[in-house]
Amino acid sequence: MKKNFLLMLSFILILLISCKKDNTNSNATAIQGTYKLKSISAKTNSTVTGDDGEKAITVADYTSINNAGTVVIDGSKFTTTGLSYEVNSTSTASFYQDNQFVDSFSMPFHVIIPPTSSTAPYKLIGTDSIYFQNGIMTSGLGSGEFGGNGGRYTISGNLLTIKQNGLKDSTFQESGVTFHTVESGLATVILEKQ
Repeated sequence: MKKNFLLMLSFILILLISCKKDNTNSNATAIQGTYKLKSISAKTNSTVTGDDGEKAITVADYTSINNAGTVVIDGSKFTTTGLSYEVNSTSTASFYQDNQFVDSFSMPFHVIIPPTSSTAPYKLIGTDSIYFQNGIMTSGLGSGEFGGNGGRYTISGNLLTIKQNGLKDSTFQESGVTFHTVESGLATVILEKQ
């Protein structure tokens, strides 16, 4: 039961805080326009450690399929309309007891993100960084608004690529055991200008 609980929790993929720089870029027009979602990829790692010596490490690496929706970027915000995608991939979980390997297995996961719309204010920082003040366009396996988040962006032809590192550190209790969870990941969003 604990192993299933740990596995379920380790699938949570949340991407939050990334980079900050001091100089604000006044040339925000370079990224402005209407885009279609081309893909979202993520490399994630979730480590759940119990104070009873249990540990579960789950990793996943995927790229979305069946991408849909538009993103309109103006001088101050990203507005997503009908943003949806599907993930059909595999994750690998390894279990340890008192730092001794116990078991490992791979498990397929399939997630369909239904069409979602949101607005996320942003600021460009320097020449290659972006900061979403109150939210982000995507969070690995979900869309919507979250706390402040930063990332790096590049423009190549009609493609805008945004890479965001994320980290979440938390604790919880289950059946008298305290668990420490560290979730990290790198998400890459590719948008194609229309």
